[in-house]
Amino acid sequence: MNDGVKLRRLRDRFPKVLPGLLLALIATLALSVGYFSSTLLPDLRQRVATLLPDDRDALPPLRLAIVGNFTGRGSEWDLPILNGARMLVEDTNARGGVAARALHLEVFDDQNDPATATRIATTIAEREDILAVIGHGSSQTSLAAGDIYRRQRIPVIASTATNPALTVDNEWYFRVIFSDELQGKVLAHYSRAVLGHESVAVVMNPTAYAQGLLRTFSDTAAEIALNVGPEFTLDADTPATVLREMARRIGLMNELNAVLLIMDPAEAARFLPILRAVGTRADLVGTDSLSQIDLADGTDAGDGGAPPYLDQVLLPLPFIPDTASRSARAFMADYRAEHGRFPSWPALFGYDATLMLGEALDRVLAGLAFTDSADLRRALRDELAAMATPDAGVVGLSGPLYFNPDGDVIRPIYVGRVDRRRLTPAAQQLLIVDNPDMVTVLREEGENVIEVDDAMLQLTQVVKTGLQVNAITDIDTANKSFQAQFDLWFRYSGAFDPREIVFPDAVEPLALDTPLIERTWGNERYQSFRVSGRFGYQADIDHLRHSRQDFQIRFRHAQRDLSRLVYVPDLRSMGADSPRFSWAEVLRERGVIDDDSGWVIRDTAISQEIDNISTLGDPLMPLVEIPFSAFQVSIHAARAEVSLKRQIEGLLPPANTWFVVVALLVLLALTAYPGFARHHPLATTLLRLVILTLAVFYLEDALFGALRGHLETFQMEMLLNVFRVLWWLIPAIWAIRLLPTLVWQPIQRHTGNPVPSIARLAVNLAILVVTSACITAFVFDKPLTSLWAASGVLTLVLGLALQSLIMDAFGGLMLSAERPFKIGDWIMVVGRNRANSPVGRVEEMNWRTTRLWTLDNNLLVIPNSAIAQATVENYSAPSRPSRIQVPVVLGFKVPVERAVVVLGEAARRAIGEGGLLPEPGPTVVVERVESEGIRYQVQGYHDMARVSAEVATTRTIAAMAAYLESLDMPLGLPGEAPGGPPQTPVVLAKQPPVQATGSPR
Repeated sequence: MNDGVKLRRLRDRFPKVLPGLLLALIATLALSVGYFSSTLLPDLRQRVATLLPDDRDALPPLRLAIVGNFTGRGSEWDLPILNGARMLVEDTNARGGVAARALHLEVFDDQNDPATATRIATTIAEREDILAVIGHGSSQTSLAAGDIYRRQRIPVIASTATNPALTVDNEWYFRVIFSDELQGKVLAHYSRAVLGHESVAVVMNPTAYAQGLLRTFSDTAAEIALNVGPEFTLDADTPATVLREMARRIGLMNELNAVLLIMDPAEAARFLPILRAVGTRADLVGTDSLSQIDLADGTDAGDGGAPPYLDQVLLPLPFIPDTASRSARAFMADYRAEHGRFPSWPALFGYDATLMLGEALDRVLAGLAFTDSADLRRALRDELAAMATPDAGVVGLSGPLYFNPDGDVIRPIYVGRVDRRRLTPAAQQLLIVDNPDMVTVLREEGENVIEVDDAMLQLTQVVKTGLQVNAITDIDTANKSFQAQFDLWFRYSGAFDPREIVFPDAVEPLALDTPLIERTWGNERYQSFRVSGRFGYQADIDHLRHSRQDFQIRFRHAQRDLSRLVYVPDLRSMGADSPRFSWAEVLRERGVIDDDSGWVIRDTAISQEIDNISTLGDPLMPLVEIPFSAFQVSIHAARAEVSLKRQIEGLLPPANTWFVVVALLVLLALTAYPGFARHHPLATTLLRLVILTLAVFYLEDALFGALRGHLETFQMEMLLNVFRVLWWLIPAIWAIRLLPTLVWQPIQRHTGNPVPSIARLAVNLAILVVTSACITAFVFDKPLTSLWAASGVLTLVLGLALQSLIMDAFGGLMLSAERPFKIGDWIMVVGRNRANSPVGRVEEMNWRTTRLWTLDNNLLVIPNSAIAQATVENYSAPSRPSRIQVPVVLGFKVPVERAVVVLGEAARRAIGEGGLLPEPGPTVVVERVESEGIRYQVQGYHDMARVSAEVATTRTIAAMAAYLESLDMPLGLPGEAPGGPPQTPVVLAKQPPVQATGSPR
C-alpha cells in the first residue's frame, strides 16, 4: 500500500475519529483542572448526592423532630417557631443539605399539655431515625418531656421555654432563649438602676412561670433596695368586677413607681384597658410572656404590630426589630412574603435553634461516618456543648449563639417600649458583658457594671439614627469608590456627641459640621447634619460576576464600643417601614442614582451591624479586638446593561459542577458527526451554538467555584474579564454563524445570484466592530468618545498610508450596494480610450478588487476604486429588450438603397427564431465608408430574459446568412473569439473580403 492510499484513508477516517479525540481531550482537561483546584475529588460524593437527593437507601435524610402547641389554645405562640424552622430547612436543602443529606422535620403537636408532651417524647425516643428535637414550646411541656430525653440520650434545643430548671442537671437540653431567672434579675436591676424605681406592685397569673419569675425578681429587689408589693393574682376566668377592683387599688397608690405584669396576652387584653381607664402614673413593665406580638416594621394595622392595650408598656425581649442585622431583616421580609404577615420573635428563635442543630450535624458528619444513631446523637450533643465561645458558636438571626456550661445561650435582654403599636428599644439598656476582661476595663474607666450571677450588666445608651440618601454620583468602578450626599440625624437621651462618629469607608476623613437642626424636649435631644463625601466599597467577586455592587454608607462612634452605645435605625422617619413601598422604590423615585450613570437600584438594606476594631496593642485593653455598634445603609445596585448571561441566569438553574460542563462539551464533540451536519446544517449550527453558550455559562460557575481561595483577587478579576469578553463575543458568533443560513442563502435563492464576498465580509466586520466597542465600554469601562479622540491621530496616519486600500474597500462596498453588475455578466470598463477599454466576464468580487475573464482568455484584476470611478457598460443587464448590433461591410458596387433593403430583410428573417423581437423591429444604419466598401450596422432587439446577447447575435447572423446566400450574397464568418461572442461578419461575394471587427457591443 503506497503512501497516497494511506493518506486518503486517514483523511476519510478523520471525521469519524474526531469526536473520540475531542472527548479524550475534554476528559483530560477536566481531570487536570479538577486536580489543580483540589476541590473536585474531595467532594465528588457530595456533588453526586446533591444531584440525587431523594435516594433514601444511599443517603437517607437527617430527621429532626419539632414539638409544640400547633393546634391548641395559644397555638399562635408556637406556630411561628415551626414556620421559622421550616424556612431554615428549606434554605439548607436548597444549598445542598447537610453533608450532602437533606434535612427533614418531623412535626409533633403537644397542644401545650404535659401528658401529651410526655407521650410524644416517648414516641420520639423509640424512633432511631430522629437525631434531635426542637421544642417544646412552653416550659411546662419541656419540663415534662425533658427527663425522657435525658434518659434516652436525645439532644434537645428549646427556642422559647425559659424555666431555669429545664437545663439544670440535664446535659441533653439546651436553649437559645434567656432563662426566667436571668430575666427577673435584669428586670429588677433595670427598674432600680435605669428607671429609678423604689416601689413596684405585681399583677400576675397563678402559673409556675409567673411564680418562678416573681421569686427571682423579689430576691434581687431585696438586694438593691427595691420594694415589691402588693401582689394581685388573675387568670382568664377572673370576673371583670375583680379586675376593676384591682385597678382601682393600684390607681390609689400615689407613691407607686411601677406595675410588673406577669401574664399572657389574653389576660393583659382584659386587665390593661381597665387599668388605663382608672388611671395610674406608674410605669407598666411586662415580661416576655407579653411579647408574643408581630415584629412589624410598619404601623399599619394590616401589618400586625403590637396590640393597642400594650401602648407605652415596657417589655423585656430577646430581639427587637430595630436592632436587627441584615440577615434578620431579610428573614423577616421572606417570612412576610410567605405567610402574609411579619413574624413574632419566636419565629427567629425557631430558625436559630434549627440552625444550631444543622451546624452541629455538619461539623459532626464532616469528620466521621456514623452508622449507629445513638453514637450520632451523643456526638451531636457533645458538639453543641462545645459551642461554648463566640468563635465556636454560630451567628444566627438574633446574634451570636453559644452556650454556657448549663446549656443556656449567652445573649442580651433588650427592653422595648410600645409606641403607637410599634415596638422600639428604650433609650437605656442593661446589656450583658460576656467578656470578664472587659468588666475590669469598664470599671477602671468609671462605668457602672452590675453583677448578676455569672453575668455582668452594663448600662448601654441607645441612639435612634436615621439617614436620608440624596444622591450617589461619580461611581468609579476602577478605583471602587463613589460620591454620596446625604442627611443624617440622631435622637438620644444622655451624654452623646454625634460629631465623634467616624466613617470607616470614607476615602478621606469626614467630620460633621454644625447641625442643620437642633431641638430638645424633655430628656430627649434631636440633631441633624448634611454630609457629603467620597466612599470606597469592597469588590466582591460574585457581585462583579453578576454586574452588581453594594454601595455602603457606614459609621460608628470613635471611642464608645458596643457595651456603651448601640445605634438603632429610625426606619419610620427614613420612610423605610412602609408596607406598600420598599425603600428601594422610594430611592428610585427620588432619583438617588441618576439614570445616565449606568446603574439601577435593585434593593436596599438598613441595619445595625457590629464592627470589630483592633485595640492596637493598648496595654489597658486585654482584647485583640473590641466590638462597636455600626449603623449601615447598603444600596444594592446593578448595571443597566443588556447581558446575555443575565438572561440565561433567569432561565436556568445554577449547576456549579464539572459534570455539566463535561457533558455539554461531549455533546458539542458529537455534533461533529459528518452525516448529521450534512443533512441538517441549520439544526447542527443551532445545536452547536446552544451547547457552546451553555458550556461557557456553566464553565464560568465551575471555574470560579473551583479556583475560589486559590487565586488572588486581581487574578480572579482577570479571569472574570475573560468571561465578560466571551459573553459579548458569543452573540457575535451567533450572528456570524447564522447569517449564511438565514440571510445569505435566502437572498441567493431569491435573486439567483451569489452574494458577493465583499458584502459578507463587510457585515461580519461591522458585527465585530460593534462587539469590540461594547467590550471596550462595558467590560473595560472605557468611554468610546475618548477612545475615538485618542485614536484620531493614528487613524489619520493609517488613512494616509492605506489610502488606496481604503478607496478600494469603499469602492467594493459601493459596487455591492448599487450592483451595476454581478458575477457572470459581460462588462466593459470604459477608460479614456474606449477602443482599449477592457471587456470581460465578471469572475469574482472581493473587498479590494474585481476579476474579469477577458475575450482573449486572460484574467484581468481591476481595483474596485478604478471601477467605481469609471463608466461600466453591462452587456448582460436584462433591459427587456436589449439591443444587439451586427456590423456588415458591402462593396461599392452594391447601391446603398439596395443594401439597406436587403440587409433589413435579412435581419427580419431572424424574428421569431429566438433571435430578434418584432417590436421594435430591426433597422439598418449606414455607419461609414471604408477602403473596402461601405460599413453598415444591422441593429435589433432581443429579450435578455429568454436568450443572452451571444445567442441572439449568433442566431441573427445565421438567419441573415441564409437569406443573403439565397441572393447569391453569402455572408462569411471568419471565426469566433475564444470565450466570447462571434466577430463581425462580412459579405464574401461580389465585394472584396474584409476582416470583421466586433465585440459584445
